[in-house]
Amino acid sequence: MGCTSCIGATVFIIFKGLKTAIKCRDPFGALLAIGISVMIAVQVFVNLGAVTGLLPITGVTLPFISFGGSSLTLLMLAAGILTNVSMFNTYTQTFRSHSMEQAYIRSV
Repeated sequence: MGCTSCIGATVFIIFKGLKTAIKCRDPFGALLAIGISVMIAVQVFVNLGAVTGLLPITGVTLPFISFGGSSLTLLMLAAGILTNVSMFNTYTQTFRSHSMEQAYIRSV
């Protein structure tokens, strides 16, 4: 039960990151979101492959679960950047629709 919830949470983070990348209109933000999501996905794949014995043990930590000082710091920074890209995307969509409504009201 615990393993399933941990893996489910990381899969949720990966899919939310890819969803953010798809919805992002800024090309740099989209590539940044894809890169962060793929980085987390590769770390999960390598760690789970090493734990199950399918891949050789490489020392890659499980994102947000295993303790590794620099790995955990980098992942928290990447999660913050991913959140910022998502917030900026939501802000620009809201601002553009609001400014278009004001422009329409001014023209009428």
